[in-house]
Amino acid sequence: MSFTLPRQTMNPALRGNLPFRIAALLACVILCALPAFAQLSIPGAGDAPEIATEAAPAEPTVDERLAELRTQVDALDTRIDAAAAAETPEQAEQLGVPLTTLQELTLSLRQLRSVYQDQIAALEQLQEVRRMREDLERVRTEYQGPAQPPPYTPWFVDTFRDAVSAKEVQLELDKQSLAIAKNRLTRTLSEQSKAEAALAQARSQAAASSDPAELRSLESKVQSAQAAVRLLQATVPLHDAQIQVAQERAALREQQLEFERVRLADAEERERYREEDLETKKEELASAREELQAQLNEAIEEKDEAQRALTDAREAQTQAANGETVAPADSLDLLRIRANAANDRAKMLRDRFDFLLYEEEMWTTRYKLHLGNGELTVADELQRAQDYADGLNSILQTRTADLEVVRAALREWERKAREPEQAGDADLAQQIVPVLNGHLDLFRSGLTALTTQQQVNKHLLGELRKAQDRLSIGERIRQVWDATARIWYQELPIKLGDEPLTFRQLVVATIILIVGIAVIRVLRRYFRALMRSRTRFDANATANLERLLFYVLVIVIVLVAMNIVGIPLTAFTIFGGALAIGVGFGAQNLINNFISGLILMMERPIRIGDLVEVDDRAGFIEEIGARCSRLRQFSGVDILVPNSAFLEKTVINWTLSDAKVRWEIRVGVAYGSDTRQAQKLILKAVEEHGRVLEDPEPLVVFSEFGDSALIFDAYFWLTVGPATDSRVVRSDIRHRIDKLFREAGIVIAFPQRDVHLDVTGPLDVRVTNGNRSSDQGSARRREREEIE
Repeated sequence: MSFTLPRQTMNPALRGNLPFRIAALLACVILCALPAFAQLSIPGAGDAPEIATEAAPAEPTVDERLAELRTQVDALDTRIDAAAAAETPEQAEQLGVPLTTLQELTLSLRQLRSVYQDQIAALEQLQEVRRMREDLERVRTEYQGPAQPPPYTPWFVDTFRDAVSAKEVQLELDKQSLAIAKNRLTRTLSEQSKAEAALAQARSQAAASSDPAELRSLESKVQSAQAAVRLLQATVPLHDAQIQVAQERAALREQQLEFERVRLADAEERERYREEDLETKKEELASAREELQAQLNEAIEEKDEAQRALTDAREAQTQAANGETVAPADSLDLLRIRANAANDRAKMLRDRFDFLLYEEEMWTTRYKLHLGNGELTVADELQRAQDYADGLNSILQTRTADLEVVRAALREWERKAREPEQAGDADLAQQIVPVLNGHLDLFRSGLTALTTQQQVNKHLLGELRKAQDRLSIGERIRQVWDATARIWYQELPIKLGDEPLTFRQLVVATIILIVGIAVIRVLRRYFRALMRSRTRFDANATANLERLLFYVLVIVIVLVAMNIVGIPLTAFTIFGGALAIGVGFGAQNLINNFISGLILMMERPIRIGDLVEVDDRAGFIEEIGARCSRLRQFSGVDILVPNSAFLEKTVINWTLSDAKVRWEIRVGVAYGSDTRQAQKLILKAVEEHGRVLEDPEPLVVFSEFGDSALIFDAYFWLTVGPATDSRVVRSDIRHRIDKLFREAGIVIAFPQRDVHLDVTGPLDVRVTNGNRSSDQGSARRREREEIE
């Protein structure tokens, strides 16, 4: 088919007309693509591009869909060849479009063909999976048990367990593939909606445009949008087919898994654990260990030889650098890679040898578990198997990382073999690449052996978990008791002398200390009550004895606890230096206050009940503790004062020598009063109060002539204590003085001022808020006085 339009059919007058060129281009597109795009509506597609006006046909079969798709692919091949042949500058000039436009049309046809081919492959997979399901159903119908006659050994049954595990993994992967296919379909439908909207917008813009230049660009945009819509419409059936394949494959995996479980159940019914089978397995493992031992010895010799060769080469390189003449040797890179490979081979063979040893123990454990001879603790073996599984996973991660390192080195040397950077690189790479390939094979075999060991341990874990679930209540209680006993005698990473500290010792010592301190506190309260009931004992002596008894008993309890748990006193010599440093830096304030408390207890500069003043705070000492003392202020607030403050700061002890404190009251009487009578009345008021001491005697003196009053000062002594409030006593005395003065007609003075007014002129009288301010100031002063 010729794609070129006959030039003589064009009217020369219309050849330069833009609408005519666009019409010609559309004719070209229709000629190339219409036969293909006309068949885009594939049965089974998600959304049809047009609404059908007739009744929907019956669902086509997979074979019909395949035949239709293959026909479309053949038609597209013809159209693609024609479109590719038309990608010439002459044809583009004839149509009045850029050459890239023709190339884009050809590319869209190729993309459509690729979508059809992918859909064909998906439908073929769908047919294959359905045939596999039919074959499996036929096999399940004819199945009558394993072909091998029973009884079955555990390692034979393990093959069925491995098959079940493999099918479970495959089923999970198939479900993930199904979810991915559904997500693809959702995204494609969303993209199709967006593309159809873009197509509609491009068409409306082209219909509204009248500019020839702009119209050409818009028509090209319409064509691109049409191609995108048609491609997405063709992609929807592809994703539908892929979803069907994923669904059928997941259903197949479920059938296979169910069938493998049936086979496993049949095999487990006929599984027998016999002593002769175990001995046979041990002999096989012993034979395998002998072979591995021989290989390991050979690998160790190769490793030593490779290491010696590498060392000699390094020494030779050093000698050559010093100007000495040495025999030529292989490259250091080659020798280093050989040494690494030999070292890894020896290491992996050693690991495989250890694997075989533990595998024999695992088989022995499984046999003991099923024979039920009572020699096995399920919990211990389960923990051991789990720890071994964790160790295998760690080794697997390390081996995988080493494998990636070797693979990266292999890629680098393969690149140097193809693209040598300097002379000799290609020859050296030709020698190193086989060594690295052998190194990779070594890692792969090691990973295979490691995976096999994981499978064996996995089966052991499964058997142990089943046995754990079958345990009776009594066995579970015994298991818990054994676990508790193991924890009870667990050694801690702390050594006291030559013996490690156990968890039992730590718990017993802690219990003894807690119970002992609780008992000491009870005894302390009992001792305090007993001493207080004996009135002949001083309160301070009682407190000191109580504190001393507490310290002694605590030391005794600590020594008893150490003796019971078997901790020698010499063990603390190890921690002596560290303890001294810790006390010196971290606990110096605490130790300072503690020692200050001992000094206060011995020297007794302050005692319980003393009235003291420290840091401008006055009050009675209520308690002298090991770290601080409790000071109760006159307001009833308790203050905790560090013991060191009583030794380092100035302290006023009002009751150090005795409890007598002198107080005073100042009284002012009006000028003209009888001073002798006033003095006698004041003295009488003081002497009449019951709390005023007779010795020393009260004293009243005429102090001074004040501005507005005659000043008298009354001095008297009180016994200070928590039950005596000097403010109350002074208040009572003032009340008595006021009463006696009123009876005697003596006036208590108050400030007086003489005001002289000049009446020769008018008076200027103003009202201000000064009184209010004065009243507020007086109120604030009264509040401060009440607080004080």
